[in-house]
Amino acid sequence: MVESSGTADITVHEKMANDKIKEIHCACGGAMGGKSVDDAFLKFLEEIVGKEAMDAFKGESMEDYVELLREFESKKRETGTEKSKVNVSIPVALKTVVKKTKSLKLEDVINQSNFNKTVTFSRNQKLQILQSEFKQFYHSTVTGIVNQISDIVKTLKDGDINTIVMVGGFSDCSLIRSELLANEFTKNRRIIIPEDAGLAVLKGAVLYGYKPETVFARVARKTYGIQTWPMFREGVHPESKKVIVAGVERCKDIFFKYVEKGQEVMTGHRMSQVFQALGSEDDCLECTVYVSDESDPMYVTDESCTMLGVLNIPLGSSSRERKEIEETLIFGETELRVHARDLSTGKVVECNLDLM
Repeated sequence: MVESSGTADITVHEKMANDKIKEIHCACGGAMGGKSVDDAFLKFLEEIVGKEAMDAFKGESMEDYVELLREFESKKRETGTEKSKVNVSIPVALKTVVKKTKSLKLEDVINQSNFNKTVTFSRNQKLQILQSEFKQFYHSTVTGIVNQISDIVKTLKDGDINTIVMVGGFSDCSLIRSELLANEFTKNRRIIIPEDAGLAVLKGAVLYGYKPETVFARVARKTYGIQTWPMFREGVHPESKKVIVAGVERCKDIFFKYVEKGQEVMTGHRMSQVFQALGSEDDCLECTVYVSDESDPMYVTDESCTMLGVLNIPLGSSSRERKEIEETLIFGETELRVHARDLSTGKVVECNLDLM
């Protein structure tokens, strides 16, 4: 499991005999990282002091707002310790806007809130939050991570996973560790949490930069394809997609699939297809790459489809009416590479689409 400030990414890899790594379950996850805990804390403050006060605090005192989040970031690591309360320093600016919007002191607003039994405001300007209340900031995040891992484990054979590795800053949180270690899926499995788990991601990226061949194969997260204009077929294609090109009825926006979601792709995997330039007036041909969350999308205009990038292919000044272009997508790396080769001239155009 890899955690960034905003997401938790979970995947399954197999260590090969030659020390290379093969991905056997594509990375998944979502907004289950440290930021989701921050958002829960900010929502908690908003419930106490009101949205008007929080908006004013953020708008008028951004530096103090950021400092409050930094303070909270340091306190997140204390969750799950033996301390009965977590003390969070509150900027004077927040007290000021509360007094302005509520006509009450911050301590009085807290006493009148639904959290008056779990939160107090001390004389040294600290918000004292009971551990039981503080842990609620993690509830939806931890539940999401646990459910995601459980679902992956269920889709694979019981013996397919023997080691769980946790990296990323969130892995340093004792509450996250204890919740995962207490779950059913950790039984009979080795748990590895490296020292300085947050730096492990950076170190791994550096090592991968030196030896990219270490990753033997990946699993496609999405379906990849390009836009094509085949012959229009009555009863198959909708009339709204019919266009006339050089006197021929064609269907626009067809999704031509190269790689399907969930398909294993080797590093450097190449898929090529020859297409014909339809018109003779354009100076270039556009090769537009799309991705989809569906396994077999019909049109690039489907809701599931997103344009990833465009490669412009110069057609030159020679006769172009029957010109054929070989379009190649190269998968399995951190970038998707796209080649287009003019079969009449041999000229190649290339672009990289950043997948990070």
